[in-house]
Amino acid sequence: MGNSLNTIQSLKTVDAWIDTINANINGGVRTGYKSSRLKFGGSNVNVQRGGNATSSPLQFAETGLSAANTIIDFSQGAVTASTENTHMAIQGAGFFLLNNVTGTSTDMFTRDGEFRGDAQGYLVHTSGLYLFDPASNELVWDNSNGGTPPNAFDILLSAFVAQGGGGLIDVAADKQTLQYTRFGSTVFEYPGATTGIGTTATATILQKSLEASNASMTQSVPELSLAQKMFSALTKVLQISQTNADAILSLIR
Repeated sequence: MGNSLNTIQSLKTVDAWIDTINANINGGVRTGYKSSRLKFGGSNVNVQRGGNATSSPLQFAETGLSAANTIIDFSQGAVTASTENTHMAIQGAGFFLLNNVTGTSTDMFTRDGEFRGDAQGYLVHTSGLYLFDPASNELVWDNSNGGTPPNAFDILLSAFVAQGGGGLIDVAADKQTLQYTRFGSTVFEYPGATTGIGTTATATILQKSLEASNASMTQSVPELSLAQKMFSALTKVLQISQTNADAILSLIR
């Protein structure tokens, strides 16, 4: 019975692994998407006899898999050209700061720089959140076609781009603490107390550019094939275990 439970747990874990791989495959065409991987853990080991001077121990490794955690790869994605003045790519460390138009909601962070101008010229992310300058905590206004912003304290897009990393949020602590949000896997929330502001030395902002996903199809497809084979093998193990259990019960009867 215990082996069957371990096998069922392993099936659930491999299913989660397949979900992670599928997410990376789908994310391969998304702007600013960062690939993730599942870290495996084990169940209980079985040490039936310790070793001594004349014999090795009799011990069995974990007979089941568990999902320990997921790790996001925040490495740089390829920068591709765009024709839109409001599209931006980050080269280096940092995240764009997003919030609602009044700046009163929870701060969100993204590497997806696919912005557009709203009716007033303020830069809006595809999530519907607005781009803010972290130093001044003011909205960024598109001055690509000239004109005057609605408010004197608004940050001009040209000035925002020129300050590079100074216009970005730098997560000083472990980036693995960033969490996905209701806006999807390219918009993060930071549960920590504080974040920092980047500098010109940490990043540059490239206008008329977008950062592509760093997910690799050449890695994901073979990994998916391995996961599917493992799932099939575990299913076979479970079937054999159930057959053996039925045979034992028949002998008892």
